[in-house]
Amino acid sequence: MRNLVRFIARHSTLLFFAYMAVSLWPGLVIRSEFNAPFLIAFKYLSAPILAGCLWFGLRYKDVFVAACKKKSDYWVGLILFPLLAVLFSGGLVLQANALIPPQKVVWLDGVVTRKEYLGGRWKDYVVSINTQDGAKRIVVSWREYEALQVGAHYHQKRRVGPFGFSYTYIWE
Repeated sequence: MRNLVRFIARHSTLLFFAYMAVSLWPGLVIRSEFNAPFLIAFKYLSAPILAGCLWFGLRYKDVFVAACKKKSDYWVGLILFPLLAVLFSGGLVLQANALIPPQKVVWLDGVVTRKEYLGGRWKDYVVSINTQDGAKRIVVSWREYEALQVGAHYHQKRRVGPFGFSYTYIWE
């Protein structure tokens, strides 16, 4: 076990970037209800991720301190890594919702009530739609965003995964 911990300590930056890539990829290819995966991730995964990372970091403190150039690097990593791991876990929820059965095909049908774009360099184009089930905020492509008008009818085939929020792939 000590050898595995030493490997993790020595290659923690590389391992974290791999975790980021696996977490970010679903957000690039899957469009879902706005913020749904992140809300589920924060609600159900934040406590276990924080507890697990802190336990692991404190349990093997000597190995991690030895792998760091300065002792302060260990403490910064111990605080920063769990917080970033929770932040990036939304992508894992999105991916799990798309891959784990059961998957149900639904039609999102309603009237566009609001259009907005959020973010800085990378924008999310969000459209609010009134459906029979209530209001939904979904992320759409820029092309779709430009074509839609407030008051227009919206009709799209989507899937609903086991976590209960709808999604579509960018190529559909």
